[in-house]
Amino acid sequence: TAQSFAGKLQFDSSGNKLVLVATDPAITGFTVAASGAGAPALGLPAGTVVAENFDFDIRTSDGSLIRVELPANAADIDAVLAGGARFAVEQGHGVRPERVEVIHPGVDCGRFAAPPDEAVLAELRQRHGLSSEDRVLLIVGRVVPLKGFDTVLFALPLVLEEFPETVLLVGGDGFDLPRIRRLVAELGLEAAVRVLGRVPDEELPALYHLADLFVMPSRDDPPGSFEGFGIVFLEAGAAGTPSVGGRSGGIPEAVLDGETGLLCDPWDPADLAEKIISLFREPELWRRLGEGARRWAAEHDWERVIARKLELDEGMRRRAAAGEWRPPA
Repeated sequence: TAQSFAGKLQFDSSGNKLVLVATDPAITGFTVAASGAGAPALGLPAGTVVAENFDFDIRTSDGSLIRVELPANAADIDAVLAGGARFAVEQGHGVRPERVEVIHPGVDCGRFAAPPDEAVLAELRQRHGLSSEDRVLLIVGRVVPLKGFDTVLFALPLVLEEFPETVLLVGGDGFDLPRIRRLVAELGLEAAVRVLGRVPDEELPALYHLADLFVMPSRDDPPGSFEGFGIVFLEAGAAGTPSVGGRSGGIPEAVLDGETGLLCDPWDPADLAEKIISLFREPELWRRLGEGARRWAAEHDWERVIARKLELDEGMRRRAAAGEWRPPA
């Protein structure tokens, strides 16, 4: 749950989101608002509501679902600062489009862009049984249905038909991991898949550099859940690794189709396989998308994200001082 205090920027406990202030005890989790007595601390008139950095469904490691809602008066909110979920804010909660400013989550580009020591890469190759000729696919994240790990496994045999040197690295932990392990065996993919389990944070940058493609066909599963953005795509991009992501939720804002990677139907293994194969067939396209992914990640370096957030805060204060803010009734 995000910690809160008036008038300051702070990372929440996940380390991924910037929050401002929460003064209403009825609003919890990742929905953060400033209202009533908290508003003057931001330089806003009393009654102004600012909501930011929220998810809608949070699935815990044991599979339970926590529903997070915007305040009941969402249509009257003065500004929403949303990371990768503009469509849900506007359509699902009735916030007027002109009052939505999108601030995507950031990435530590310095950490993920720095080339790993060759000895580190060599150790990873040896540990996971990779040769220098292998084409490496990587998927890493919470192993839950939403992430589409099974779609990648169903797509892999199609890729192997044309590129038998392909190896898939599956990183992460979650309640769906036992099913994914069983699926690897049922599909006869033991020779082509390495199930890594939880990846230590210090190894993650090297894995992105080791991979030829990052794949994560996230989808709306269960219905009502979706990927709000997808920081992993930016992390891979910072390493110069293009992605194939699912056309779902906020992923099209993280993976720019044809510029930083490709989008696929997250429910269709054949479509995912086609996108992977097309990049293996066209090394120039693969190279161009990797360069685009690196540039897109650089635009989301935390320094730039924070500067943009502070710029919006200052703009709200100026408008409040000029009497342009009208709090909801």
